Amino acid sequence: MTIRTPRIDLDIKIDDDFIVGIKQAEGESSATVTELESEIAKQFTSYFAGELKEFDVEYHLNGSNLQLATWAALARVPYSKTISYTGLALLAGYPKAIRAVATAVRQNPVPVIIPCHRVVRKDGELGNYSLGGPEVKRYLLDLEQK
Repeated sequence: MTIRTPRIDLDIKIDDDFIVGIKQAEGESSATVTELESEIAKQFTSYFAGELKEFDVEYHLNGSNLQLATWAALARVPYSKTISYTGLALLAGYPKAIRAVATAVRQNPVPVIIPCHRVVRKDGELGNYSLGGPEVKRYLLDLEQK
């Protein structure tokens, strides 16, 4: 399914009633909308309207222990807050694996829901963002500050 947002169109992949992937949309989606897709669209609309602070949708993740720990730590970063890659590595339980944690952040299969846009470099610079680049990352961070 495709969700149109003010800055980027998102392709949401669903398998067995779980969200398994989110990426930048490249085309049109089918016109069929299930009850689950309707709920997902409602939550994304509320998030981009600045009303929803935490998603309540089921997702399924596959990854290594380090990836799963990183994504779990990311999910605990509060709305409107940021964390450095170093801080995230500590929170995930891999304090000496900062680069590996950064790679796991980049490989996050469900960005926005697991808020990898909240991770910034130690010097405060934004860094990149796998879902539309640093402009979209800045947009999401600004949205959460309102």
